[in-house]
Amino acid sequence: MTEASSSLVPECSVCAEELDDPRVLPCGHSYCGPHKNCLSLLKQNTGSLKCALCNEVHFLNINNLKPLFGIRDFLQQTNAKIPGSKPTKTLPVFSRCPTHPSAAVQFWCVQCSEKLCMACFETTHDGHAMKSYKVHLQHSVGNKLKEMGPQRETFMDNISKRIDDIQEQIGALNNRIQSCEEKKGVLEKEIEKLDNIRLNEAKIRSFGNGNTAEIEGALLDCFLNLSNDSQASDPYVAFLSGGITLCSEFAGLRSWTAGEQHDSDGVIVSRGYKLWIRAKRFRSGPEKYYLGLFLGCQPIVPEVNWTFNVDFELTLVNTSSSKNKKLCTSHTFRAHEDDWGWNSFMDWTQVLSPTLGWINEAKQSVTVHCTLTLSQ
Repeated sequence: MTEASSSLVPECSVCAEELDDPRVLPCGHSYCGPHKNCLSLLKQNTGSLKCALCNEVHFLNINNLKPLFGIRDFLQQTNAKIPGSKPTKTLPVFSRCPTHPSAAVQFWCVQCSEKLCMACFETTHDGHAMKSYKVHLQHSVGNKLKEMGPQRETFMDNISKRIDDIQEQIGALNNRIQSCEEKKGVLEKEIEKLDNIRLNEAKIRSFGNGNTAEIEGALLDCFLNLSNDSQASDPYVAFLSGGITLCSEFAGLRSWTAGEQHDSDGVIVSRGYKLWIRAKRFRSGPEKYYLGLFLGCQPIVPEVNWTFNVDFELTLVNTSSSKNKKLCTSHTFRAHEDDWGWNSFMDWTQVLSPTLGWINEAKQSVTVHCTLTLSQ
């Protein structure tokens, strides 16, 4: 019989098997019929029967108990409808008899409070009130669960909280992995640019040494027009690589206030100047906000009058596709001016939309890349 269907069929409290030709005692509890020894196990020395469930004593003859025809017919019909069903099921071995270790415990002696195998039952405990050891265990476990009530609930609550904590830590690790993957992508692109530097440098040296290797005319023109200034290494690198990239992540966007400036942790230092990415929430009307992105620039050593020329491109990275938002410009920074860019780089509601892919919801962050080429 399947587990689902067998759970609906009543069991005998002595043999722990499905009721077979059941008989009912005056107290209302049922046991298997006389052809099995379940009722005989309830006999006392006085000849009376003691119910294994309620301990009520009955003075009667087992053979005079009439069958429960309705239940018996129900059990027979149930077994007939289920293919492969059997009238009995194998009793699980919960324990071994302490007197006969090779024998499984089948009974619980109510009188002696001992677990017994069939041999013990037929010898030293003959005539004692018995019940199924399985039923005894079920009652004992039920009583223990009631005793442990609040303590058990606290224990299970702590387990649930611990599971929640672990899942939160896993989520944080996944966010860190994603962030590392993004930074890895930026570094891989930087490697590509550095490889491009080496390739272009090798082409120029090979051509200058008289080799006939193919070389682009534009590459030669740009190289010949480079400044001979001792500080011209930066434009040389920019010419060979096609630009320098700075990557930054801005977190906690949903808590940003209008006009508040947020500067990148990373900076680029060149020719005595430092450059960084700046982001802010820009307000253009009573209920209209934008994400503003800028390139910041300042001399490392304060100067009264200074200028610094740079071509740059700001990119807002889309985490769900390759359709990033890019804007580029050229600008000459001057004293009393520390940033330049776009107040309305993107509508604020679009940035915060969880379906458009601009914001990382776990950290409420956006990723911005800045690629710049220093003017000669």
